[in-house]
Amino acid sequence: MGEHGESHGTATLYIDDEIVAKDTIRTQTGHFSLCGEGMCIGYDSGDAISEEYTPRFPLTGATIGKVQVHVGDDIYFDVERELAAAMARDELMLGPGFSHKHMVHIEGGVLQQGSEDFYPEERPVRRVAVEGFWMDRHPVTNAEFRRFVVDTGHVTVAELAPDPAGLPGRRAGRAGSGLVGLHADPGPRAAGRLDALVALGPGSVVATSRRAREHAQRAERHPVVHIAHEDATAYAAWADKRLASEEEWEHAARGGLVGATYPWGDEYMPRSRVMANNWHGDFPWRVERPGRYGRTTPVGTFPPNGYGLVDVVGNVWEWTSSRWTVSHAPEDAVEHVHHCCGPQVVGEQTRMVMKGGSYVCAPSYCHRYRPAARQGQAARSTTSHLGFRCAHSL
Repeated sequence: MGEHGESHGTATLYIDDEIVAKDTIRTQTGHFSLCGEGMCIGYDSGDAISEEYTPRFPLTGATIGKVQVHVGDDIYFDVERELAAAMARDELMLGPGFSHKHMVHIEGGVLQQGSEDFYPEERPVRRVAVEGFWMDRHPVTNAEFRRFVVDTGHVTVAELAPDPAGLPGRRAGRAGSGLVGLHADPGPRAAGRLDALVALGPGSVVATSRRAREHAQRAERHPVVHIAHEDATAYAAWADKRLASEEEWEHAARGGLVGATYPWGDEYMPRSRVMANNWHGDFPWRVERPGRYGRTTPVGTFPPNGYGLVDVVGNVWEWTSSRWTVSHAPEDAVEHVHHCCGPQVVGEQTRMVMKGGSYVCAPSYCHRYRPAARQGQAARSTTSHLGFRCAHSL
């Protein structure tokens, strides 16, 4: 650590996984950026110091694939997280202000919404007119959400201390924050539930363990999870975006295919190719290839749909702006506040529609990794397989 509080370390440049250059750096934790054909390290990407920084090694005819910054074990974790967050900010041009970068323009049209072939809540199939809009290409990632938290100081619902009365067997004063995670059973059993893992807040073993910290380092491009509906709408407002309605979401997820079971067609695994991150194996106790399935995966791991959107099914469920109804029947409809008419009032007991299925959806148990699939979720409930993506009106 330098006399002005800056970190001293080493920048390593890789091309095709080969180290081509190394150099020393001095920087303040959390202020990194990439610009031009070299790595600029200064107070911020917009500050003059970045322009004054001259790389000591040339880079031509190649692109920067990854950057490794070493500043010692004691603060390495924080520096790497800040680097990833800064790169995400500069790349995606997120808040304040709006950009269409990494969004896809979805043409308006008539949606054939729902399905008659699976679950009752998806019926009846109906035709709905959808206006054109913009949709995030992928779910919001940990790196993107982290930048929002750094900028605003936002505290998620999952980080707030729950009412101890809702945690049987937990002594008062030790409730911490309530995070519900999902993990596989150790052996075969009836597929009725997944066991819950409760993390007890920032001071708990789950939050401070080295394993958890290392996982966070690897998860910057994974979808952010444990997000309540109000957290998602707060992020969307910060990015000058909004959540999509259920109809918009399904229209975009179908990728132009009318009435198809999946975003890619009617065959689950065409030519034996895995098309989405859903449960592969005997649910809920055995997952095939544990390093790849049974948890979230980086956004874009699997092929996009016809509109260029990735992870519209599997990986994580995604919040919408629509209130839950038990079916698509007209008599079950609820009044929906259009996005142009101000925010909806969402309370503790309000259930909102989530779409897309997740990595714990199995063919034998929860066949909901489909555009037509839908579930209702309490607006302030968070899980390890629920995230979101944003939309923007034309």
